[in-house]
Amino acid sequence: SCLFFIKSTAAMMIARAVLGMGAGFFCYMVPLFILESSPVEWSGAMGSINQLMVCFGVLIGPIMGTIVPQCEDCDDDDVAYEKFKAEHKDDKAWMIVLGFPIAIVTLQCLCFLLFYRHESPTWLVGKNRVEEARKALTSLYNSEEKIQSELDGLTSSQNSSEENEPGYSELCCGKMKQAFWVGVWVSAFQQLSGVNALIGYSTKIYSNAGLDGVLYTNIQNAINF
Repeated sequence: SCLFFIKSTAAMMIARAVLGMGAGFFCYMVPLFILESSPVEWSGAMGSINQLMVCFGVLIGPIMGTIVPQCEDCDDDDVAYEKFKAEHKDDKAWMIVLGFPIAIVTLQCLCFLLFYRHESPTWLVGKNRVEEARKALTSLYNSEEKIQSELDGLTSSQNSSEENEPGYSELCCGKMKQAFWVGVWVSAFQQLSGVNALIGYSTKIYSNAGLDGVLYTNIQNAINF
C-alpha cells in the first residue's frame, strides 16, 4: 500500500521487492495459521476460502487497472510515449489502483484484532504453554469435553513429534526423501513453466495477437477464479 506514496522508480522497485517477500510469507503463514487455529471440521473449508480470495484478488486487480490510461504504441514509438506522457502527466488513476489495498489491509487488521485475537493452539503447545493453548481452544469450541480432547490430541502429537523428529539429512536421504523432492520439483516446474510470465504479460500477448488485451486478460482471470 505504501506504493501509493512513492514517486521515484528506485523506491518503487524496492517497495515491489518488499511486497514480493510479503506475498511469499503470506502464501506460507496464512494457510498454516488457518490450519492450526480453526476447528478441525472447518479447516478444509477455510483453507479453500483463503485460496478463493487469492484468486479473487487476481481477478479484481486487472479490472481496476482498466481505469489507468493505456498506450499500446509506447513500447515501439518514443514520440508516442512522450506525447502520451505529456497528456497524462497529471493523471492519478494509477495511485487509486495502488492505494486501494490500504482499505483492504485496514479491514484485515481490524478483523484480526477484533475477531482473531488468539494464537495458534498448536504453536502454544509446542512452546509448553498449555494453559494458554487451552484458552485459545476455548474461543474455538464451546464444549469442555471437546476442548480437553483437542488439547490432549495436540499434546500427544507434540510429544510424538519430539521423540521422532527427523533431521535435515533425512529430507534428502531418509524416509522423507521422496516427498521432499516431489515438493521441490512441483514448485520448480510451476515457475519454469512460465505461467507467471504469461499471466503478467497477458495483456500485451493478446494485443500482439490482434485481440482486445484488457478484455481477454479479464476473461482469463475470470476463468482462473
